[in-house]
Amino acid sequence: MVEHQSTLNENMPLRFLLYYAELLKLHITQKELNMFARRAISIPRPEFFVVYNGEEPLKDTELFLKANLGGNVEFITMKVKIMDITYDHLPQKIKERNDIVDGYSYFMDRIRFYHKMEKLILEEAIQKAIEDTLLKGYLVEYLQRKEFVTMITKVLTIQEEIDLIRLEERQEGIKKGIEKGIEKGKTETVKAALEENLSIELIKKLTGLEKEKIEEIQTQLQKEYLH
Repeated sequence: MVEHQSTLNENMPLRFLLYYAELLKLHITQKELNMFARRAISIPRPEFFVVYNGEEPLKDTELFLKANLGGNVEFITMKVKIMDITYDHLPQKIKERNDIVDGYSYFMDRIRFYHKMEKLILEEAIQKAIEDTLLKGYLVEYLQRKEFVTMITKVLTIQEEIDLIRLEERQEGIKKGIEKGIEKGKTETVKAALEENLSIELIKKLTGLEKEKIEEIQTQLQKEYLH
């Protein structure tokens, strides 16, 4: 299982655990496996990776679930490998391998170049990056899939919104609130924004929630303060 990030998130082992559990339930249902059978059933052996392409170099490292368990690994443990695939950080010999990871690294680098350096809108930057990547012979199979390009566009649009929020809101409390909100859901995002006295209209724009829902969360937050 692989997730792409531009910032390091130390909760990745916990997130991957939940992802794997959901996929495992689907696997058991589709294969009609009997979990109550006396003999052990066979399930897929997972490996967890985060491919990082942030602007700051990052040493390849590993994250462990024990950090979320207070260091207790007596009954359950798992690890996630973090790999820096930022194109500028890759050695030349790796760039010449022409495999999927290197192609993805080059593709993301081209998007960043056209979007941030050439100031193209995101959709145009992605299209230009696709053209450059295909000329290199990278990701030929993947870039011909509409769903792959759609997924990339959605992921980067979310990241662009996050970056915009960080640019507009300089206070560290806002940054932490938004980062936590992205991980925990829109409800937590709204709470963090309300605590920083952001307007309901701005919160509505950032989260896509209806005004009534935001006001409901605001009322809930006020009750928590009273208790």
